[in-house]
Formats: sequence, C-alpha cells, structure tokens
Amino acid sequence: YAYVEADGTNIIFIKRNQCGVPGWQQGIFNYATLMFLLFAFCLLNYYQGKKEEIFDENKQTATDYSVVVNNPPPDAYNPDTWRVFFNQFAEKQVVAVTVALNNSVLVRKLIRRRVLINIVRRTFPKDIDYENEDEMRQAAAVLQAEYDGEVRGCCFSLYQCILAPILRLFNIGIPPNVLVDRIFQLKADIQELLKQDYQVTRVFVTFETESGQRTALRALDTPRILVQMQQIERV
Repeated sequence: YAYVEADGTNIIFIKRNQCGVPGWQQGIFNYATLMFLLFAFCLLNYYQGKKEEIFDENKQTATDYSVVVNNPPPDAYNPDTWRVFFNQFAEKQVVAVTVALNNSVLVRKLIRRRVLINIVRRTFPKDIDYENEDEMRQAAAVLQAEYDGEVRGCCFSLYQCILAPILRLFNIGIPPNVLVDRIFQLKADIQELLKQDYQVTRVFVTFETESGQRTALRALDTPRILVQMQQIERV
C-alpha cells in the first residue's frame, strides 16, 4: 500500500499478488501429510514398545515375576488366601507371598537392637548369653571397671567433651553399662509393641513365570474412573 500526490491528484498504489487461491488439491495434500505423520508416530511407538519388551526380557529381575497390592483389606493377614486367589492367573504356581504390615516402629527398634547386639559381640566375652540381663550387666561392670582404671591424659578429656558425644550418635564408643541399658530398654519396648495389632498395608506376590504376572496384571487392570465411581461389579 502506498500513497502519493502528483499534479494535485491523490494516487493510491495497492500491491496485488498474482497468486491464485489454493485449490482442493493442496488441502488433500496437507491432510494426507498429517495422516502419514500420525501413522508414523503410532508405528514408532509400537516399535519402541516391542523393543522395550525385548530389553526387559533379557534382564531378569524380581519385578518381572511379582505384583504388589497397594490397597489390601487391613485384616487380610493370611498369605494362603492371597496365594489361592492369584493361583488362578498363574501359568504354574505362586512361589511366594509377602504380607507387609504398618509396623515400621517395631522394625526400627528390632534393627537398632540388632546393631547394639553386634557391638556387644565384638567387645564382650564370647561365651556370654545376650538374653540374660544379669550376666550382661556383670560383664559390663567388669569392662567398665577396666575402662575406668586406665590412666588417661588431657587429650582424652578433650575427646570426651568434644568427639565422644558425636561418635555415640553413630554407636561408636558407647560405655558398656550404657550399651546394656539400651539393649534391654529396646527389648522392653519391642515386647510392648508386639502386643499391638497391625494392619496390612501391602501384599507382594511372586509368580514362577513372567506370563503369570502379566496375566494377573491384564485381568486386574481397571480404569481409574471405575475405581473412583466404586463400580465394584466391573472391577
């Protein structure tokens, strides 16, 4: 677009291309190109899925044979019940069922006690009964007396004030009497925790073959919308 004035006359210039309006052939060509790209992407996705299956089958792990139930009934403790249910999908059989409970506090205390018992095995006499509290305390008293009777200098006092509290956080340098106190306090805590009832949180089922796992996953695959709508008869 341009505007000029010549001899008192306003002249307007408009650029006009000589190109014609694209015909229907151009639209068909664009549509065919789009369809080809969509088909190519679907073919590539299928090819990558097949290659992923080949790579997965070449590397065998426990997850290739197992399924996990993330929302089991809280009182479904019996592993035989789970075994019978999942055996209907197994090509051969279910080889293992693990029922996990919400007893993380109990497990942490058991681990903590086992760590302290291992320290006792390295420092106490070999023939001691680790479950006998009187025997443990007698051995701890002997070791503590030997420990207190050693002659130490100012460096040891500095160590006791600065480094010892930090190292004891990592179970290093714990005095024998303190070690025994912690072990039997943990034992009392564990006995109390064992009296509690724990709910089932997860169930791990391991099949003998991969086909059993895949059959179970296909049979139990349920759209999320049906789960949210509580369509129990279709699950």
